[in-house]
Amino acid sequence: MFVTSEVDPAPTSGGSIRTLNLVTALARRARTHLVVVGHQPDVAELRRVTKAVSVQTYPASTGLATRVRAYARGWPLSTSRWWSPDAASFVRARQAEGALCVIDHVYLDPYRPPVGPYVLSLHNVEYDVQRELPRPQQMLRGAERQIDLQLLRRLERRAVGREDSRVVTVSRLDLESLGTDGSVVPNGTAVPDRVPPLPEGGRITYIGSMSWPPNRLAVEWWLANIAPQLPGDLPRLTVVGRGGAAAFRDEPRLDVLDEVPSVSEVLAQSSIVAIPLQHGGGTRLKVLEAMAFGRPVVSTRKGVEGLPVEDGLHALLADEPTEFAAAVTRAWTDRALALQLSAAGRRLAAGFDWTEIADDFAELVLGAEP
Repeated sequence: MFVTSEVDPAPTSGGSIRTLNLVTALARRARTHLVVVGHQPDVAELRRVTKAVSVQTYPASTGLATRVRAYARGWPLSTSRWWSPDAASFVRARQAEGALCVIDHVYLDPYRPPVGPYVLSLHNVEYDVQRELPRPQQMLRGAERQIDLQLLRRLERRAVGREDSRVVTVSRLDLESLGTDGSVVPNGTAVPDRVPPLPEGGRITYIGSMSWPPNRLAVEWWLANIAPQLPGDLPRLTVVGRGGAAAFRDEPRLDVLDEVPSVSEVLAQSSIVAIPLQHGGGTRLKVLEAMAFGRPVVSTRKGVEGLPVEDGLHALLADEPTEFAAAVTRAWTDRALALQLSAAGRRLAAGFDWTEIADDFAELVLGAEP
């Protein structure tokens, strides 16, 4: 039984791409019930794609009751928001029948079985991600966020500290940050056998859902610090991702595509994939996706954190604005360098094929006997 808050039959975000691949691999090997809380995907299509025995969906909690429940139970707000008594009842019933539970994301840990083993699959170290984000300016919101951070930290420590939990992270760095033993199942990508030639004079592209704050902040950092330093003959940054149009409405320095039918079509038009991330956790699927498609990557070190990316070989890495702008300009003007980055990135991405990674996850879960 797989409990998650993000999965779609045609995923567009990194988290939902990972979840879909892991669930599908599990369902190929064992009868798998999929429980989705706080999100309402197309159930029939999701069941067809994953081959899950059942797909159960439950709405998110909203309003004052969410806050009251959070503080009454000592939960962070995200946990209270995704809590559903009906979902918990379904999970408990399947557990009583002997189903092994996989919890996707730490904030869903209250769905864990009261006793017995379970698998805790973490996309990020959530506390690290949240504490790096800028603090709200309003005093009350800032105070609420500090309280929420402490509740999140307590939940995370308790979850990974349980002797009956088997913790799975996307990188060794995450395990070290959590201070726990566990298994690493990295993020992956689909690696096409052939990709379109690298265009000259194409787009400079950033891919990421703007509903995730680190993505929005990355674009804001680009606008404030990178765009003013680029030569005038370079194109505007193309932002691809859900919520882009709402987040950057009428911003003349961007081309915003919002959601697109196929990211591959945009990558085919891209000469560079820029990743100016300042915040976040886990590892970025957007890095592997760009490399698998043979597109040169220019990134901050935060953007490639947890991946075996070598500066100057697989990507150009820079953290200071002037250096980042210079790296983008180099990748744009030096065709030989761009092609070298393209080839090396493809070779690196080939080691992160989703098929093998998801199969490894399934074997790991099935080895955690209840």
